[in-house]
Amino acid sequence: MSTRLRIFPLFVYSIPCLLLLSGTACQSVPQQPCQNASNCTETQDSPIESEPPSKREYVHADRADLDLAFKQSVQNISGADTMIMGIAFEDGSHWVSTHNTSNAEVSRESLFRIGSITKTILATNILMLVDRGELSLDMAISEWTPELNNANEITIRMLLNHTSGLPNYSATRRFQEIVLSDPNFSHTFESLTEIILETPNEFAPGVEHAYSNTNYIVLGHILEQVENKSWFKSCDDNIFDTLRLESFQIDHDGAPDALLPGYSDALSGMLENVRDAYSGSWAGAAGQLIANTDDLLAFFQDHFVGKLLLTESSQSEQINYSPQSQNSYGLGTIAIPFGSTMGTGHNGNIFGYCSFAAANPTTGVSVVLFDNTCSPDSNNVLIDVLSAAELL
Repeated sequence: MSTRLRIFPLFVYSIPCLLLLSGTACQSVPQQPCQNASNCTETQDSPIESEPPSKREYVHADRADLDLAFKQSVQNISGADTMIMGIAFEDGSHWVSTHNTSNAEVSRESLFRIGSITKTILATNILMLVDRGELSLDMAISEWTPELNNANEITIRMLLNHTSGLPNYSATRRFQEIVLSDPNFSHTFESLTEIILETPNEFAPGVEHAYSNTNYIVLGHILEQVENKSWFKSCDDNIFDTLRLESFQIDHDGAPDALLPGYSDALSGMLENVRDAYSGSWAGAAGQLIANTDDLLAFFQDHFVGKLLLTESSQSEQINYSPQSQNSYGLGTIAIPFGSTMGTGHNGNIFGYCSFAAANPTTGVSVVLFDNTCSPDSNNVLIDVLSAAELL
């Protein structure tokens, strides 16, 4: 077993080398939290049943120039199998194009494991609870997870921006041995906590920055205790239903039919389709979401460009990048270079599925790229297509 052990690239973030433009954010009026229970559609004491939101319809942007740029760029990617790229424009339209060399059916409705982009969504949900007065960024986590080392000193903010010092469970030898021996093992918060407690903290809370999936596993657990529902149900109620994003779902055991194949050599040492090879439970609130291109574009566009979910204060907090991270990581967000200025986004990397999503409030666009072979050259596709769209 030890000869096969490797450091898995689970949900690792890096800053894409995009040469994009950005700048001053649009000053839309943010949605305010409900202050009067009598005006709320749902209260904790007396829930009111309502009709499910209607399916969101997207206006498709017909851009032959972008289709051509995408096709030509992907052809230069060695070993590329399936790629999907989309751009949400300020007028509300979406351009989406697909590339596929296998027999899989691929469309804008196809589902993709988005890995650590889950963190941006979870962080947004946490900030919605802050806006409602149910949480504070500077609250110690000992109220919910007293068993964790330094719980009295670690705050919710430190979990969000990876300055807690908690060890990264997915980088531990024990976790990787479990994954290799039983990829379909159903992980829980309790089973992951056992691994976390076996590993010393990396540094004192707030002193440094180290990306750790543990932080978001803990945040998901806190969210469940505060909301008295699963972290996914909380995100579904607060975000997905609000924005009418139907494709978002949790990666349960047993992949949905519309989930695209993904190719990785991490489990067996040979490149293989790992679509049905592992349980998504090991990612939890750190990276367990699945979505399609249009809905992921809509989340970034509505949230970071339209500013429909948070108050102005929380919106600013989310893109307040910590000095410990050399000003590159905020609250579930990564500073994305858009030419001489910055946008915001995140990437995801989970066996066989690499994804990227970002928003540029200045030009009013958001962008998504899915790649099921995790090519190191996929960033070139982003640059080529955005150049063709005159967004660079």
